Amino acid sequence: MEDLFGAERRLGLKFPNIGDEYKGCKILGYTREQQKDMESGDPITWDDGTPKMMVVIELEVPGIIEKGDYDRFTKTWSQVEDDEGKRFLFCQGGMFTAAKNCAKETGIRIPPVGGLLDVKHTAVGKASNPKHNPPKRYEITWSVAAPEDPFAV
Repeated sequence: MEDLFGAERRLGLKFPNIGDEYKGCKILGYTREQQKDMESGDPITWDDGTPKMMVVIELEVPGIIEKGDYDRFTKTWSQVEDDEGKRFLFCQGGMFTAAKNCAKETGIRIPPVGGLLDVKHTAVGKASNPKHNPPKRYEITWSVAAPEDPFAV
């Protein structure tokens, strides 16, 4: 899906409420990217100038076309024009921690392309700064896809 200027619009998975989850998402690919400031869009670095990185996982999400996309300002879900059912999981902060925990628990160090991913918003922590939202906590599991049975009918 492209915007007016030809840039790809990457819809992220949304977790407005504790308990929100997506199951059976097919992993289409992943990249490592530098994080960007939410307001300015400028790349973010650590104090020493090292880029702050995140992992972005591209997913095919069952049932997402009917659900649409969540608008955090109006707090409503709405349909997306030309929706192909693809969403992105931006792994930074609590989501990055959940992905690291998943890799450690499963022994699968990288998201297995073609495999399946489940992700759930499990809790909210305490904000370290009153100007910031409290951090969200997540659980992620991924698995390698089973090979197709050549004898299946």
